[in-house]
Amino acid sequence: MSARQALDWATRLVVLQKQGLFELPEALQAKTQVIYQSAKKVKAKNNIFPTKSFNVLVVANLRVEKDPFRTALALSKLPSDSKIQIFHIGLPLNQEMEEELKLIQENNIRYHWLGRLPHNKTKQYIAAADLVCISSRIEGGSNVLCESLAAKTPVITTNIPSLVATLGDNYPGYFSVGDTEKLANLLWQAESDINFYQELKNDCKKVAYLVDPATEEKCWQDLIKQLSEC
Repeated sequence: MSARQALDWATRLVVLQKQGLFELPEALQAKTQVIYQSAKKVKAKNNIFPTKSFNVLVVANLRVEKDPFRTALALSKLPSDSKIQIFHIGLPLNQEMEEELKLIQENNIRYHWLGRLPHNKTKQYIAAADLVCISSRIEGGSNVLCESLAAKTPVITTNIPSLVATLGDNYPGYFSVGDTEKLANLLWQAESDINFYQELKNDCKKVAYLVDPATEEKCWQDLIKQLSEC
């Protein structure tokens, strides 16, 4: 291998999902390796959520990029007999979001803000939830999605490129950024249609291998081996 080729290998990049390749200049794409970040499985604990409701979890700090109140806004569009409860883990990062949080809490008795929780406890909430909702406008590689897949908890999510890159083009649980009506429809369908809910679970299960620690370890080993052979 020439010195030029060795330098090319030494300057390889890593991105967290395949869509990240196309956000790089074309000249760098051939030097880039896709390695999905992994997440360890956590066993769900009992009695975290009410037993007679359909429990939807949001894990997002309160900032514009996360569109953190979209799921709470969808509550008003659900049928009156819906048993959905929204639980939200995250911190308000500015005064404006904190004021909006207070207003949301006052007007939505089925919205429960849990504040900041330790990482391991957050993972337990993810594992125990019926559904995780990701309403982000922008994501690089979503930790919440990885944790949900590892916990075998299905997701409803915005159809932004970084999330589609993991779940696939045909995943049935997508809504457009800011589309409260579509989100509400998906939440109700997940709650009321067992076949749709099972489809979400099955599709998440199919891609869960991407976030398996053994998969990530092998990808890093392969990359290191390639570099060592330069």
